[in-house]
Amino acid sequence: MIVPKSYLRPEMYIDQIEELLVKNYNSVSCIYFDFLIKNGTRNRYYKASVLNQKISLNSFTKIKANDNLKNLSNSFFAKNFDIVSNSYLTKAQKFFLKKQLLDS
Repeated sequence: MIVPKSYLRPEMYIDQIEELLVKNYNSVSCIYFDFLIKNGTRNRYYKASVLNQKISLNSFTKIKANDNLKNLSNSFFAKNFDIVSNSYLTKAQKFFLKKQLLDS
């Protein structure tokens, strides 16, 4: 799963992700993204297709995250809450997310 820490659009850093795929993974058919910092708490999770270690930019699809995916990303943000604190999310979004992370 990719958790962008900025508002940049995926095409701005897709080459870096593909380099990691080439170095670390032989066969990946899809990759998941958590766009919390970019999109807020709605429209958060997406999936994209990977073919020959290249991410298809036109394949991004909004998904309903399963518990595994949610736990993984929530664990990341719980350990790195400064990313959320320093983001442009609204105070209400930050409060809701912090409460959600503490309750999980």
